[in-house]
Amino acid sequence: MKDQQLQGYINGIRDGFILEAQPRALAALIPAEEEKPADVLPAPGQKSRARSKKRWIPIVAAAAVAVTVGLHIGLYSGIVALTNPGGSGPASAPSSPGGNPLGDLFGSLFPFLSPETEPPYEVTIRDLDDVTEPPPPPDTRTECEKGNHEWVFDDPGDATCYRAGSVLYTCASCEATKTEAEKIPHVHKDGFCTVCGMIEGAWEDVTMEGYGDGDLNGDTHAVILLVQGEPSGKLILPNLYYSAFWDRMVPVTEIRSHAVSRQTAVTEVVIPETVTVIGNHAFSGCSALEWVNFPEGLTSVGTNAFHGCEMLRMAHLPNSVVELGEGVFQNCKALESATFPAGVEDIPISMYSGCEKLSLVNYDGDIRTIGIGAFMNCRSLSQAPPLHKVTSIGTSAFKDCEGLTEIILPVTLRELGHTAFESCGSLKKVTIEAPSLAGIYTRVFWGCTSLKEITLPKNVGVFSGEEMFSQCNALTIHYPGTREEWQKTYKNLKLPLNTKVIFEADEEADEDPA
Repeated sequence: MKDQQLQGYINGIRDGFILEAQPRALAALIPAEEEKPADVLPAPGQKSRARSKKRWIPIVAAAAVAVTVGLHIGLYSGIVALTNPGGSGPASAPSSPGGNPLGDLFGSLFPFLSPETEPPYEVTIRDLDDVTEPPPPPDTRTECEKGNHEWVFDDPGDATCYRAGSVLYTCASCEATKTEAEKIPHVHKDGFCTVCGMIEGAWEDVTMEGYGDGDLNGDTHAVILLVQGEPSGKLILPNLYYSAFWDRMVPVTEIRSHAVSRQTAVTEVVIPETVTVIGNHAFSGCSALEWVNFPEGLTSVGTNAFHGCEMLRMAHLPNSVVELGEGVFQNCKALESATFPAGVEDIPISMYSGCEKLSLVNYDGDIRTIGIGAFMNCRSLSQAPPLHKVTSIGTSAFKDCEGLTEIILPVTLRELGHTAFESCGSLKKVTIEAPSLAGIYTRVFWGCTSLKEITLPKNVGVFSGEEMFSQCNALTIHYPGTREEWQKTYKNLKLPLNTKVIFEADEEADEDPA
């Protein structure tokens, strides 16, 4: 009888507290009745082990249930205490038809513990990111009270546009003031600053140095060492530099070596009138440069100063220039016209070499020498410089000048260099007026396929032009001497097919009535 009561109590507890997620685990506490065959009976005088085990299982199950019930009752008491601070419990607890009021009570309080509650269970979790704090109270301070003053320039103090000083600013909204150590902006009028004299629009991100004799009133000047940054379009170089030593602005007179080289975005350069010297490679590699002004006071332009300025179209040097380096305009492929300064008598080595579009060069002075490769590959050049005082024409001076059609070499000429007129395909007539030359060297007229007439000097000190007329055809040579004199000077000269040599001295002798 006691076993049946205990079993019924356990069943009531199980029905009230079984968990939906673990029905089998709690059901395992209730032992199942084992069915055994009727013919299997214990022997007389022997106790049944199965019945012995069956007695202990309910006891163990009852203990486990008691512990569980105690925990739930404690939880229930805590909930009641929290929900009813006055100490009174619920007015009544619903009862279930099964006669287990405690189980029904917990089932109503905790439906998620009831086996009759079906999943899924709805659980709401608030994301901390969705939790917003209440907005701060509005800031009623003025911008000035916040420190955001509206500063307006008031007084330059001791500052200028070329020297930093104490500049005073005043707030436009309140009476606050501040002092900054800085320069003031330029004040331009008619293209120059009225304060310092700097040319308007000058690129001032430039490294410069000042030079002088140490006397504050002596001759002082500055040089441009390097243009910083990446200027593009029109580049106006500064005409003045502030010298802290002399505490004044001094004129910029020189652009040093490589100062502006490889500034590939610059298309135009304005050189100030104060500049007298342009250094070696100063603008070399400025591949987009199209135009440059050359100031009237310029006296010197260094080696390769504009080498590789492929877009430069004009190069008119003033007559004030008295010194030119080698290859000043070499490989300026778009160069069309140029002016050679009257103060220079020698055209330097590679001066216009590679200027494929150069068709006209203006000369105001007299030319004495033409350097090696001075006009090499000037394919559009149709007229040579004035040669009436030329004494020397260097190696390859006019090589590949396909536009030349006639050349007159004056009596002053003394030397004609190697390949001087090689591959001048349009050259038809050459006259050498000089009666004698110190030297004529190899392949001077090699590849002049259009050459038809030439006058050679009577005497040549050193002649190594055996192949001077290679690839020429049907040539007429005028020689002022006799046949015997020809043999002494030109005996090794290889003449092209259909060549005719006219010995003018012999013809004069034949015409002499004596």
